[in-house]
Amino acid sequence: MPVYFAFDQINGGAGRAPESPQSRGPTVRNPIIAAASVVALAACSQQSPDQNAPATDAEPLASGLVLEHMDKSIRPGDDFFMYMNGTWIAETEIPADKASYGGFAILADEAQENLRAIIDEAATGDFQKGSDEQKVGDLYNSYLDMETRNARGMEPLAAHFARIGEIASQEDLVRYMAAANTRAVSMPIDMDQLADWNDSSIYSMIVTQGGLGLPDREYYLKDDEQSRSIREAYVEHIEKMFDLAGLP
Repeated sequence: MPVYFAFDQINGGAGRAPESPQSRGPTVRNPIIAAASVVALAACSQQSPDQNAPATDAEPLASGLVLEHMDKSIRPGDDFFMYMNGTWIAETEIPADKASYGGFAILADEAQENLRAIIDEAATGDFQKGSDEQKVGDLYNSYLDMETRNARGMEPLAAHFARIGEIASQEDLVRYMAAANTRAVSMPIDMDQLADWNDSSIYSMIVTQGGLGLPDREYYLKDDEQSRSIREAYVEHIEKMFDLAGLP
């Protein structure tokens, strides 16, 4: 089984995919241009196998272009991206909770709304015990049950803290990291099983760095006043979390 290593040197994240062309340049992007160009070229290249075949009642193929998004005052030879998307960019406001906005962000928001609807239905419906809907609903409701969570406190994590406290060697650490990774607990080294990057018919182990507590390495190395204050506040935060968890 192939093993791949991926490192994110921007913010210590877990090996994200390379930045797409749509995410570079101005902060507002509409990725329709790339897809539309492919669709248009493919449509132009397709020829009917029988040029003399009679016409049918089938709907004509659409180009995939959204003409309302175009800014035709711009010459395509000068700035093709703005020619295709200029009106959309000018008329679209970046939501207050986002640093950038575009087609992929819209898809992500819609997916979140659809996911919420599925979870709400599972959490309020009466489903057969053992069904996926019952499991999802119970998990979500247990998350919202703050009374029970507060009553139990850190007790559900006691066994995990005890196991961490028993780590006394490199071998113990490796075994714990492997076990924690199976529960999706972020470790200094993360491992995932994904479709192989070169052959999608097989699976591969993807090894990535686990990331840092602060956004990137510069937060730990810079010596300016703001960076020092952030590190001091971060240490105070960790100490508070340890106190709340009853850890030494």
